[in-house]
Amino acid sequence: MKYFGKYLDENGYDADVEYARKCGFIKDQMYVVEDAEVGRSHTNVSFRGIEGKHNSVMFEFYNEQLEQDEKGFYSEPLYQTYFTPW
Repeated sequence: MKYFGKYLDENGYDADVEYARKCGFIKDQMYVVEDAEVGRSHTNVSFRGIEGKHNSVMFEFYNEQLEQDEKGFYSEPLYQTYFTPW
């Protein structure tokens, strides 16, 4: 399944937001998720056409139908680094 991240331009550490802006993220713009490392307390996400990995708290996630889908994204086996019991 394809997922999208909507950049919020807030949340996370100040350095995370500054780095995201430097990489070209635009507030409220949607980006295609390329990869994610879902950990127990921190998740890094990479997006098509954007450099680096970024803190997931700066995004809302949506499925292919553009319905908000946080649980689906985080429970995808492809992205699981650690077991998350939902």
